[in-house]
Amino acid sequence: MAFLFHGVGGEHNLNVSLEAHQQLLDYLAENKDIIWITTMVDPAQHVKTQQ
Repeated sequence: MAFLFHGVGGEHNLNVSLEAHQQLLDYLAENKDIIWITTMVDPAQHVKTQQ
């Protein structure tokens, strides 16, 4: 699963509130030992090497 955000806080039609975004960031930080947190480049390269 990948999360990609545009306009956090109201700058985009698919708005995510600052509060909800912070809750997600907090959850990810608390679980960084079991959740891979990276840029979109790393998983894309990983998928490419697996094909």
